[in-house]
Amino acid sequence: LAAPTPAPQIAPTPPPAATPAAPPTVMAASERWWVQIGSYSEIGNARQVETQLRALGEPVIVAPIDTAQGVLYRVRAGPYASEDRAGTAHARIVAAGHADARLIRP
Repeated sequence: LAAPTPAPQIAPTPPPAATPAAPPTVMAASERWWVQIGSYSEIGNARQVETQLRALGEPVIVAPIDTAQGVLYRVRAGPYASEDRAGTAHARIVAAGHADARLIRP
């Protein structure tokens, strides 16, 4: 009897090269624009403003700030990557009843 012929060896096809994912967009601190709505001594008041701004679709940060008068809760909308975007948000926030809101430049 003849010896069986070995099956041909087929090299596996390498998977396609993965293209690296684009890194997330990160704004440098020098590019961040904010709209400061106010600082509140009561966290409940700051949270109420936060809720109003989120209803407008704005990103909001409530941050405790230690001051000589005690802790204040600063409410800011943002960050925004451009002055135009921050200006649009500022106008919308003022129109929603926060007339003292101010634009914070980078």
